[in-house]
Amino acid sequence: MTESWRLKAERAKHHLQDIYTMMRTYEASHPYTAERVVQPKSQKHIWRYVLRVTEQPDPMLSILIGDFIHNIRSALDHIAVAISAPNRWSSAGFPISQVDIWAHDAQGNFVVGDDDARESFLSRIKGMDETAKTIIESLQPYCNVPGEGEAQTLTVLSRLENADKHRSLIAVGGGVKNGTTIVTARGDRLEQDAFGYRDDGAEIAKFAPAGPAFAGLTEAEVNVEVSGPTVIAIYAGRGEDRVKYAARPCLDSMVVALDGILTSLEPYVVTR
Repeated sequence: MTESWRLKAERAKHHLQDIYTMMRTYEASHPYTAERVVQPKSQKHIWRYVLRVTEQPDPMLSILIGDFIHNIRSALDHIAVAISAPNRWSSAGFPISQVDIWAHDAQGNFVVGDDDARESFLSRIKGMDETAKTIIESLQPYCNVPGEGEAQTLTVLSRLENADKHRSLIAVGGGVKNGTTIVTARGDRLEQDAFGYRDDGAEIAKFAPAGPAFAGLTEAEVNVEVSGPTVIAIYAGRGEDRVKYAARPCLDSMVVALDGILTSLEPYVVTR
């Protein structure tokens, strides 16, 4: 019989295929255009254009991503319970801490004054094999270089799980990655690159028509064409803390990281 954590992982992969099917349909529609932004008086001579996403992804995509995230997170908790002593099953879990709750200052005091977080962390791994504990502790985001490997993936997983379970859908949005903009005005043609990911409202082109050839230029005489692959991004957090992730590599990395974590912990499963 397939163990529960592997079943959860397989269910996550099933959701991922549905997610990618929906994403491909959206991406193929190229739902974007260029829109001129009126500049302040001091910059009236500059014609500036931003990307305008004409249709955002179907809200159902957020639902599917939430289900995917839930199954990934559940698989981690299931393997954590499986490697715990039977008398710890009701309290066991896979902790994820983005900050080092164990760090001390020069006086020997905890830098993070959150005793509840430390108690919860220890309670989740209590009764596990010592090597298994070490593996889980080494995977914590605060133990690794930001942006690298499984630790970064667990950071994203935690953020998205928190976003989904706190009564709001995971935010997704469309944009263009490494696009090209061609501006044509009175026979002149200007090609500009829009490197990186540009979402709704991001600048994609600007030019300053000058000289007699462009005297009295009207908006009707300017044509702006945007081309480039449509990309869906996932957003976590709010305000200044909002973080943006490219959907495909983000979700793919979770599947890869989960498989690696499960494989590393399975040797410590307690026989029931």
